[in-house]
Amino acid sequence: MTLMIAAPQSFIAKHKTVTVLFALWLGHFAVDSFTGIWPIYKTLAGLDLVKAGLIASIGGFVGNSLQIVFGYFGDKGWSRILLSLGVLAAGSIIFVPYIETTNYFLMGVLVMLTYLGSSAYHPSGTGTASTFTTVSIGKITALFLSGGFVGYAFSQLLFTKIYAETGGKTAIMFLLAVVVGGLLFLLSPPAAKQKTKHSGFWAATKGIRQPLTFLYIVMICASGVNMVLVFLLPDVLQAKQASTWMIYGGGHMLMVMGGCVGLLPAGHLADKYGPRQVMMVGLVALGILLPVVALFEGNNNITLAILLFLLGVSSSTCNVVGVTYGNRLMPKHTRTVSGLLMGSAWCVAGVSTFIGGWLADPKYGGSPESALIWFVFAVGCGFVFSFLLPRASTLQR
Repeated sequence: MTLMIAAPQSFIAKHKTVTVLFALWLGHFAVDSFTGIWPIYKTLAGLDLVKAGLIASIGGFVGNSLQIVFGYFGDKGWSRILLSLGVLAAGSIIFVPYIETTNYFLMGVLVMLTYLGSSAYHPSGTGTASTFTTVSIGKITALFLSGGFVGYAFSQLLFTKIYAETGGKTAIMFLLAVVVGGLLFLLSPPAAKQKTKHSGFWAATKGIRQPLTFLYIVMICASGVNMVLVFLLPDVLQAKQASTWMIYGGGHMLMVMGGCVGLLPAGHLADKYGPRQVMMVGLVALGILLPVVALFEGNNNITLAILLFLLGVSSSTCNVVGVTYGNRLMPKHTRTVSGLLMGSAWCVAGVSTFIGGWLADPKYGGSPESALIWFVFAVGCGFVFSFLLPRASTLQR
């Protein structure tokens, strides 16, 4: 009789886990589909590269600086509200085409709201997903992150299609935020009440502050390169006279889909061999591919598409593997450490879009291609600090 009851209970628990993971995946899809819009809109609207880069940097700095705070409140039981409101706030960017292109301040406000929504969502989403297992954290984290990669991949193609078809009336896209935000509020579980009182986040870092600092620097370097890649890619492709489809979202989609494809293998390899080794290999590949793409010549769109796909694969590894490493270091503070390694690191890394815009602007003697080559130095810095990290066998669990 016990076995007859246990089986359905196990099935129900598994079904509930899958449902919640799907809701989190869908939320990540929606949030990142919104955050991918500003880089292509600045090209569609012909905005000043330096000003557009400054808006992205300020919005990223203000929004992402609060991600560790959002992570802390997520650990304290506010995760369901943060997930729902995060999706709604991220959708603010949908209304940017309704603003005069000379009003950089108001456009900046919408970009900042989008970053705030993203920052509210990511630590609670990642932390909630990682609580479903203590064995395959890398795979679960990769599965959750894949939702964001898919949304990010199609964001520019979807936005430019609706933008063109409606003459810039893109408000209908906000319906996605409303529907997904409602689903998250209904389906996502409240944070579990802890029976034992854990030490504060800062106290819990005692003994692991050096590897945590090194990991933080790696995430800054990797995130900075990824941000400048997304921000400048439409301009790089324009300079290379790529096809219209590639320029207005197709190249972005190929690169981000490459990152999505690389997530699960990276998570699996991190679980099997250790996150440090996977990050090092990914950074080496990124350091090679950046100048190859920047110096690519010719009108062979197929070769360029393959290079962009591989660039996405290599640039995604630190995202999933770095968060996995952090969750292994601090298993009782998953949302807070996710906020540190994503939001706080993204906050610092956000200056890369301003630097990249300045390096790419012809008025200052630059170009989009030369800007990418300069960021190879950031890749090298990330590799050095990933090399200094301890091996997985020495991590606390």
